[in-house]
Amino acid sequence: MYNKNFYYELLTLAQQDLGKAHLHQHFTTARSYVTAFGSSIDGTGTWSGQKNGDTLVYNNGTITGTKQWVSGLELCDWMVTRVNTSNDCVFVIIDKKDIIATPVSTQGMEGTLTVHFTCNQAPVRVLGSLTDPGVMPVFLGHQWGFITNQLGLSMAAYKDINNYTKNIAFEYTKNKIRLDLEVFNLLWTNQVDNKSDQPWQVVYAFAKKVLAQIVQLTTELTGNGLYETNLPSHQRFQDMLIYSVHMCNTSGAIKNITNWCV
Repeated sequence: MYNKNFYYELLTLAQQDLGKAHLHQHFTTARSYVTAFGSSIDGTGTWSGQKNGDTLVYNNGTITGTKQWVSGLELCDWMVTRVNTSNDCVFVIIDKKDIIATPVSTQGMEGTLTVHFTCNQAPVRVLGSLTDPGVMPVFLGHQWGFITNQLGLSMAAYKDINNYTKNIAFEYTKNKIRLDLEVFNLLWTNQVDNKSDQPWQVVYAFAKKVLAQIVQLTTELTGNGLYETNLPSHQRFQDMLIYSVHMCNTSGAIKNITNWCV
């Protein structure tokens, strides 16, 4: 499912509505994992990787504990996640009716419908283990989905701020960001069009740097006019603040190619 058309569609969607793009990415990953393990299921599902605060424990076909930061569960019938066993790590499908979900305010990216949930001996369907050969292609596809969303958000946010001011004093900074954004786009295009197999961690770190520069310039330049509540640019600014600190730190991503931080 992670093909060239998917990424270009995701890029367009991310420029318009990051919340919808984020959900599309997670829903695609959930379905991709099910397919990768040679299984099938009806309905819509979402994917949520292990988080530091998760306490889910697998035991004899059930899970018990808490799961944090699940995107889009409200719109789904089931979800896929990873849980630890006594000696392994397995991917499981959880039916939404078997958990108790609590909505989370993310102060931005409200469209992701994020929840935490708890469950007590909820029955699960085991898909397979972390060592299955089908896991890594989906994991990498998911990472490039995050990078795609960052590119789309950065493009739209830069356009907002570039249209907002033509102050000559900021032209150098804007041009530097524009050039970095063009490099980011070239790195992304090379991967999506040519499957260059470049390390996602390097592009991920650069993507975060570009977005952080746009956030800084935005906070220095803008007054009330651009970011009035209910304007698309206001939601985009909230999205930038969340996404610029989202996921794992860039040094950890670069050092560890098997970093499962999302």
